[in-house]
Amino acid sequence: MQVNGARTSGIGPDLQYTDHAMLVAWGHFARQFGLVEALMDVPIPQKTVDHAPQSKLLQLLVATLAGCAHLKDMAQGPHPLVNDRAVATAWGQPAWADPSGVSRTFQAADEQTVAATLDVLRHFSQPFIDREVLLAVRQHGRLCFDADLTGREVSATSRNYPEAAFGWMGDHVGLGYQAAVVSMGSPSYGRILLAGQRHPGDTVATECLQGLVLAAEAATGVRPQRRPELAAQRLQAVGQTVRAQGQRVESAAQQVQAAAAALAATEAELAGRRALVETLMAKQHRDRQEGPERPYGELAKARARQGVYERRVERRRQIDPTTCERDYTEDEVEFMKAMDRYKRESGRPFPTWSEVLEVLLALGYSRPPKTEAEQK
Repeated sequence: MQVNGARTSGIGPDLQYTDHAMLVAWGHFARQFGLVEALMDVPIPQKTVDHAPQSKLLQLLVATLAGCAHLKDMAQGPHPLVNDRAVATAWGQPAWADPSGVSRTFQAADEQTVAATLDVLRHFSQPFIDREVLLAVRQHGRLCFDADLTGREVSATSRNYPEAAFGWMGDHVGLGYQAAVVSMGSPSYGRILLAGQRHPGDTVATECLQGLVLAAEAATGVRPQRRPELAAQRLQAVGQTVRAQGQRVESAAQQVQAAAAALAATEAELAGRRALVETLMAKQHRDRQEGPERPYGELAKARARQGVYERRVERRRQIDPTTCERDYTEDEVEFMKAMDRYKRESGRPFPTWSEVLEVLLALGYSRPPKTEAEQK
C-alpha cells in the first residue's frame, strides 16, 4: 500500500521503504555528528526560492554517496534519488531539488564556497582518521597508503570543462581529467579516503605522486619512515660513478685537444713544405733549367718531404683520438675518405643516413640478391 507516495509495510504509516537504505543510515549519522548543520552554514551567493542553496550542496554530497556520476542521474537513474523522501527526511530535508537547480547553485558557487565546504568535510573526517591511524599502528605497527590515478572522462566535443585534456581514460584515449586519490588501510573500514586531487587528462602518475604523499601526511599527521642513510649510500655510489665518468670525459677531451694540436702542427708544416716546393719550382722555371728533375736534387727532396707530411696529415685525420684506433682496413679508409670528401664538398658536417647511402652507392656498393630461403 502507499502512504504519501511511499510504500509501507502495513504495520504503520511511519515505516517507509527506500531503495537507498545506507543513505538513510548515513543521513542520521551525519546529523548526529553535526555534518548537516555545518554544511548549512557554508556561504553560497544565491538566494533561496524553493530550496536553500546549502540544501542543494547537501544534495550533491548525498548523490555522490549514492554513486551518481552526473547530476541528471539523481532524477533519471534506475532508482531516482529526488523521489526518495526517506533519504531526504534522514538528512533533515523536506524534499530534494531538481538536478537543474543543483547545477545553477554550483554555477553560483565561488572559491569561498569551495574552501568552506572542504574545511567542513576535513573537520568532520579528522576524528575518524585519527582513530584509524592509532588502531593501524597498534595492530600492525605501520600505516599502508594507496595512491591511485583514475581517468574521469567527459564529452570529447565539449569545450566547457576547464583544464580538461586528452589522455588515457582506462583502456582508451579520451578528453577529461585524472583523479588522483590517496587512501589509507583502515582496521575498521578496510580503507579510508584521505585526499583527492584533480589533474588534466594527460597527467601521468609520477607528476602527482609527491602531492599525494604530502596530502596523506597532512591528513594523518604523521610522516612515513625516512631512510636518509640509504639515500646517502646511493648518492655516494652514484657520485663515484659520475666522478669516474667525468675523469674519462676529461681524459678523452685532453686526447682530443692533443690530437687537434698535433694535426694543426702537421698541417702547418705541410703548408710550409708546399710553399717550399712552389718556390723551388718557380726558381727552376726562372733559371730555365731543362731536362729531367734530378732524383736527389733540392726540389725532389722537397717533394718527398711534402709527400711525407701529406700522408701524416691524412693519417692523423683518420685516427680516433679517444681510442687511438689505427688499424683500419682499406675499405674502411676508402669509406672514411669518401665521407670526409662529401662533408667538405656539400658543406654538411652531419649528413643524413640517406646521404650516407648515396656515398656507399657511389663507391660501388650494392645489395646482394636475395637467396631462395630469404625470398620464401
